[in-house]
Amino acid sequence: MGYSGPTKEENEDFASLIGEVGHGTDETNGSKENSNDNTNHTYDNGNSPTEEEYDEKEERSSTQNTACYGPEVDAELNGNVFYRINVKPTKLIIAYSQTKQLIEATVSLKKDETMAMLRLVHNKTFLTSIPTKVVRHKNPLTFLDLAAKYTMTFVDAAGEYNTFRHKTLGEILGCLRDLGYVLSDGAEGALGAMVQAFKETKIIEDNQDMDFTGFFAVGEGNSRKIIASNIEIKDVAVTDLEESSKFIEELASYYEGRLDLLSTLIQWGIVAPVIFMLKGHNYFLKWLHFYGFPNATKSNSGKIVLGLDAHQDDHDFLLNISRIDSIARLGDMLSHSTFPKLVDEADLNGPEKAWLVNSLKSAIEGKIARSKFLTNRSTASTSIPALSPLILTSNPPPPFYDSGYISQSLRAIKKTTQ
Repeated sequence: MGYSGPTKEENEDFASLIGEVGHGTDETNGSKENSNDNTNHTYDNGNSPTEEEYDEKEERSSTQNTACYGPEVDAELNGNVFYRINVKPTKLIIAYSQTKQLIEATVSLKKDETMAMLRLVHNKTFLTSIPTKVVRHKNPLTFLDLAAKYTMTFVDAAGEYNTFRHKTLGEILGCLRDLGYVLSDGAEGALGAMVQAFKETKIIEDNQDMDFTGFFAVGEGNSRKIIASNIEIKDVAVTDLEESSKFIEELASYYEGRLDLLSTLIQWGIVAPVIFMLKGHNYFLKWLHFYGFPNATKSNSGKIVLGLDAHQDDHDFLLNISRIDSIARLGDMLSHSTFPKLVDEADLNGPEKAWLVNSLKSAIEGKIARSKFLTNRSTASTSIPALSPLILTSNPPPPFYDSGYISQSLRAIKKTTQ
C-alpha cells in the first residue's frame, strides 16, 4: 500500500508535464477516473518533459511521501508498502507483496524517439522476507534510556511467518540473518525505512508492553499507577491459604531456635518483588547473604523465598557465581525480572572481587545496574535496570572489611545441618 495521494494542484501540475497519469483527480468532486486513451501510458515525443522539467518535478514533490510517478510506476507500487529515501534521483524502499522481497528501486525516466515514461529500476535486494505487522513498544519507564523496541512479523515467499518480539531493529536484523533472509548490506537502514512507512501510513501499532517481568510504577502525580508486566494474577482460594499456613508450620520445625530467620525469609520474600518501585525514593531492600558451614541448608532457605512465587525449581532463578562474574553477566541477570534470584557459592572476598562487591552495592540501592552501547556504531548508551534483588550464599563470610556492603545486606547464618 502506498501513501495518500498528492493535492489536486500537484496532480494538475504533474499532468502538464507528462500528460494524464491514468488516475487523476476530478476537478468537481475529487473522485478518481481512468482514461482509456493510450497516451495515459506513453507520451508523444513533442510533449515529453525535458530532463530539467523532470528534475524540477522531482524537487517540487520532494516533501510528498506519495505515489505520483506516472501510471507505470504507480501501478507497480500499488498494493505494496514503500518509503522514499532519496529525491534526486527518486529512490524507494519497497516491500513487494508478490515476491516477498524488500528492495531498493530508482524511479527512472526512459525516453526514445517516440515516447517517454517513468519506470522502476531494481537496484538491490535487502531481504527475502517482508514485514507484515509492526508493533512499536513505547517505554513507560521514563527513568530508563532504552533503545526503541519492536515486535515485527515477517513472511517469505514460501508463506512462512516469523515473529520477533521486543527487539531493537539491529536485533531483529540479526534474527533474520540467522534465518538466511539477509542478502546485502544496508538491510538495517531498509528495515528502518519500513518502520517509517508503517508510521506514515498509520498501520503501525503502539503499546506500552514491556519485556520485563514484575511490578512497576508508571506515571507521575495523580496519574501514577502500578502495572503488573507479564504476570497473570489469580484469585487465591481459602483452601490454598490453609495449605500455606500448614506448610509454614511444617517449616518451623526445621528452624527450631531460629524462627526469626524463617520470619525474615517470608517477610523479605513478600516485599522483594515490588521493592523496585520504591528505588530512587530513598528506599531499598537489603539483600540476603547466607554464609556458614556446608550442608547448613543455606540454599534451601533461599529456595523457600523463591517458592513464594513458584520459582524454586526455575533455573532462571537458581544461579551460581559464574552468572555474575562479569559486569555484563551481572547486568543481564538483574535486568529481566523484579522477582528475587538465588546465587550460590558467592564468595566475595579478595581484591579480585572488589569490582563485584562495588557493583552489587550500586545495584542494591540504584535502579540502573550498568549502561552499554548496543552496537559499535551506537552513539548513545542504553540503560540496564537492576530489577532483581538477590539472595547470596557462601561458605566463607561476606566481605566484612567493606562496611558499605555489610550495611546494605542482611547477614544470616544457619548453623544446623538438618
